[in-house]
Amino acid sequence: MDVEGIAMTRRATRQKNSRPTIADVARHCGLSKGTVSKALNIPAEQCPVREATRERVMQAAKDLGYRPSWLARALAKQKTHTVGLLYARLMPPVVGIYERLIVILAASLQHRGYHLVLVSLADSDEAGQMVLDQRVDGCVVIEEITPGIEAVLREAEVPVALVNLQTDLPGLKVLVDDHGGGRMVTEHLLGLGHRRVVFLDPTEKELAHFSHGQRVAGYEQAMRDAGLGGQARLVKSPVAAFAAETARSAERATGVIVYSHLEAIALMQALWRHGLRVPQDISVATFNDVPVTELTIPPLTTVAVPTREMGHQAGCRLVEEIEGRHEDEDDGEASQTIVLPETLVVRESTAPPPA
Repeated sequence: MDVEGIAMTRRATRQKNSRPTIADVARHCGLSKGTVSKALNIPAEQCPVREATRERVMQAAKDLGYRPSWLARALAKQKTHTVGLLYARLMPPVVGIYERLIVILAASLQHRGYHLVLVSLADSDEAGQMVLDQRVDGCVVIEEITPGIEAVLREAEVPVALVNLQTDLPGLKVLVDDHGGGRMVTEHLLGLGHRRVVFLDPTEKELAHFSHGQRVAGYEQAMRDAGLGGQARLVKSPVAAFAAETARSAERATGVIVYSHLEAIALMQALWRHGLRVPQDISVATFNDVPVTELTIPPLTTVAVPTREMGHQAGCRLVEEIEGRHEDEDDGEASQTIVLPETLVVRESTAPPPA
């Protein structure tokens, strides 16, 4: 058919219907609807239709401007090909390590034919109903489990991926070895010759997140292994107060591990205001190797959380669960937990202690 004929077919189709259908493509090709449906909907490597015929169908669909109906496909396959990212605030958690994690998660899902949608449960029951009505094929939670999120997940009959969260909720859990990270960064400071090493937690409220206890436990374990268990000290203090106390102390710590990178950056500024140099007078190390930690003066030694692998594993394994390809169902809950190692990135904020 020439270009003018194709244009006429398109116009006729638009007049008859709002969009071309499989029947229009079949009529255009002179093939049955069943053959056209297989050619359009079955991947090339699995399609029983001859390659030349499949290519003819694809070209006809392109000529007519045919696009498959998302709603019809969802009803036929009983899948929406969407995954909901649940969070309890008005804005999604896109700061710190979570920004990179969400980007990788979305890319991993899209590569497998799924799309990530944001579902805020902050001030509406309608968003939760979206999950309960199975308008998403699965859910991901990456920051915190609130009572509202927990209630939705327990009632919803969809696969769930819980990323960097320790909970008794059923579903895939993608965790990081924060205990190993806490031990690793402590051993780094001890290896430089430090003996007075403290763990600073400037948060005002007690954190429920499992990373908090795991990082401290790893620090304490490394101190005990070095024979310094009696000198291990967890300091619950605002950054400014800790810096002021450190500047006054004659037996001050020579190394400090800070719970997260934002507080570590604030601490380095507070120490500078009190005339203490990093790392000449005191070494500072922290967690979360985000881009800003390379830009501080001096650049920060950090424990890197494997956000890329977390997002990839969560997206890949969740799609397997949605599509029923998970092979470890008989292994119990342990088979649903993935623990990823952290790595130490050494920069100029740590050095041997002052003589």
